[in-house]
Amino acid sequence: MRAYSHAYMRTIILGAILALGVPTVASTAWAQPTQAEINKAKAAFNAGLALEAAGDWAQALGRFREVTAVKATPQALFHIGRCLEKLGKWTEAVGTYRLAVEKAEGSSEASVRQQADAARVSLESRLPKLVIERGRGAESASITLDGVALGSTAIGNSMPADPGPHVIVATQPGKPPATFNVVLAEGETKQLPIVMEAAPPPVASSAAPVQSAAPSKVSWTKKQGYYVTAGAGASALLGVVFLVLRNNALDDLSHQCYGTHCPESLEGTYTRAKVYTVLGDTFLVLGVVGLGVGTFMIAKGKKETAPPAAAADSRRLWLAPLGPSGPGASLGGTF
Repeated sequence: MRAYSHAYMRTIILGAILALGVPTVASTAWAQPTQAEINKAKAAFNAGLALEAAGDWAQALGRFREVTAVKATPQALFHIGRCLEKLGKWTEAVGTYRLAVEKAEGSSEASVRQQADAARVSLESRLPKLVIERGRGAESASITLDGVALGSTAIGNSMPADPGPHVIVATQPGKPPATFNVVLAEGETKQLPIVMEAAPPPVASSAAPVQSAAPSKVSWTKKQGYYVTAGAGASALLGVVFLVLRNNALDDLSHQCYGTHCPESLEGTYTRAKVYTVLGDTFLVLGVVGLGVGTFMIAKGKKETAPPAAAADSRRLWLAPLGPSGPGASLGGTF
């Protein structure tokens, strides 16, 4: 059996721990799991086997990861790879199978090593391959596969990928992003040339700039001022009339009321006095304001110019006596 140095085995174990996200301590000494943690890991492993047998691969994957959080055993790694394979994460499953093989080497887990290696070989033969090549306009573009940036060594070479849909995005300054959607089938090798077109030049607008219309200047004529003044005078006169009616109603109340007590029969007179007061004040104020506005319009208004005289009407109608041919008259005209 092949012997490995202590440093080599430590490197493999450290890589497995980092790949599986197992927490480590800051010191060089390895923290040993407690008996309670070991018992919990055994229970999680048995639960994972039961979920795996029921076909619940996602839940089983979570339970097996609980085991590797305590100790990354070859058995747990093998079952993690199997769950990942069933969930369609083939590239991750291949890597986990390889880690299980490395963990089982030099140990008593020969059967697990054989199972993991056989699963790895079988799955690698079925993995789809994707070849991304730089095409026209994409010589210096940045390319991502499913959100992961690809290095220069990955471009132009065959890359294993999971079966199913994938999204490739190429970006380059001065050009619009190019997005490509690819669906890979089991065992398929597909080539994808990345072609990026130049950004279209800005389209110059041929339409003349729209100029905002200047606000029209308000103007009026002296004749309109006279109309406003006349209306204002009528309003003021109407206000005076309502105030006179109000005074008459107040006189009736003052003669028939004693102090603050008035007969019920005068309730209508009191209401009319209030209405006359409101109407009188309103019309009077409108009249005063209108007289001021009308006076201003007369002073500042334009004079109306008479419309141009109409051309002389060429239509004519005439009545003429008949000639010597006989008595009578003739009617004629131009229109």
